[in-house]
Formats: sequence, structure tokens, C-alpha cells
Amino acid sequence: MIKTTREALRARPDPKWRSVADAVFLEFSELSPNQRRFSLDYRWTNAPVSVDVDSASRTFKVSFRNGGAIQLPPWELLKAENLPENALVAALVFKSVSAIWHSMIDQFAASVVEGNYRLFGRLDDPRSGFEEIPCDHWRLYRVTDWLAGSGTGPEQRRAWSLHALRQSLLKVSSGRKPVYDQDLVNDEVQRLFKTHGRFGPGKKKGWRTRADLEERIAQFFYNKLRKSPSKSVLQKLAARGIEAYEAKST
Repeated sequence: MIKTTREALRARPDPKWRSVADAVFLEFSELSPNQRRFSLDYRWTNAPVSVDVDSASRTFKVSFRNGGAIQLPPWELLKAENLPENALVAALVFKSVSAIWHSMIDQFAASVVEGNYRLFGRLDDPRSGFEEIPCDHWRLYRVTDWLAGSGTGPEQRRAWSLHALRQSLLKVSSGRKPVYDQDLVNDEVQRLFKTHGRFGPGKKKGWRTRADLEERIAQFFYNKLRKSPSKSVLQKLAARGIEAYEAKST
């Protein structure tokens, strides 16, 4: 007889679990400072100039050239009723927020697939107990309500109260030199930023998101070593490279 796991029978979320929205911001904050600014390259007078990601409050703050600002959770900023009245400004805000938010979602999904999180939800019935969702199924889920943590899964299976549990990451043994040297990454990030400027939604295709930087770093190591870091290692290397660049710039 197959026994059901305790998690599958759990009636309430474990205190260690986080909502999936929290987990997306958690994953982002582990790879960057608590509040991160994305500069935008729109030159129109009323255009947005930056987006600040505040992981503590789970909000994006969009700042404009005229000194105004909007600060809301990203899923709220993408709703028509919360966008600026001017159609062009609204389109630029939507484009910028959407690019950053979906990059964060993709970053979280990659970490889930690599086994860095366990996922739980009430499946098929909002009154049912929590079941564990296989990590390799997560990319088949679509969150439709980030505040409530509800969405749909494979074959339109409904899911409610989606939560994530961060797993402990493996650490390199003391004294062992890492294969992917951080100093080399820092130098490469410095070179890329000097050549292309900071990546962002207003930049050319292939240089708009952190994922684009990670791809450049992966190619850098492949050219040198004929192998590339895993997604989770790439994310940490890129984050530390950006921090090193910012430390030199201040």
C-alpha cells in the first residue's frame, strides 16, 4: 500500500512555506540587492526613466521624467486601470514592467526545475489538502492570480494557494577552487557594461534582461573551458558581477 506524504495531507500551509509571489521576489533578492533599479532608455519627455524592484514590499516603482511615480505589485501595474492615461506612456510602462517581471518569473522557474524549491498547492479543489507539485511540472503551470497564488496546470488542472519552500543549496568544500572564477566574471561584466551600457527594456534585442547577461557569461566560459555553468550558478555569478561593477562605479 502506497502511503501519502504528510505534505499531501496538510490542511494549512507550513510556516516555512512562502507564497509563489514571495518566492519569485526571494529568488530575485538573493541574486541582487534588496531594491534594484532598472534604468530605461526612452527619450520622450513623459516617458518612464526607471523601474525599482523592492523585494521587501513586493512592488515595482516606476519613475517618470516629470518627477511622478507609480508603485504597485507588478501584476497590478500590468492592469489597464492602473496604467497612465496617456496611451503611449501606458504602452512604455507595460512593456518595461512586463519585461522585468517575466524575467523574474523565468528566473524563479529555472531555479525550481533545478530543484532549489519544492512546490505545494491545493489541486482540483480549493478545499483539498496541499499536494506537492513535481518541480519539472512547474513550467506547465500558469499563475493567473499572483495575490491569491492560484492558476492552472497541465490539462487545465486548477490550482489554489500555491506555495514554495526554498531548499538548502549545496556549498563548495572549503579549500576547493571553484571551476567558474568570479574574478573572471567581474572583468567580463565590466567589459560588457563599458561596451554596451547597462542592460534594460530600452536596449537592443539580446541586451534587455539579466538573462541576456547570463547568456553572455555562459558563452564566455564555453569559449574558455568548453563548458558552461548551470542556470543557478550563472545567476549567482552574474549577480555578484553586477555588484562588483556597482561597487567600482560608486
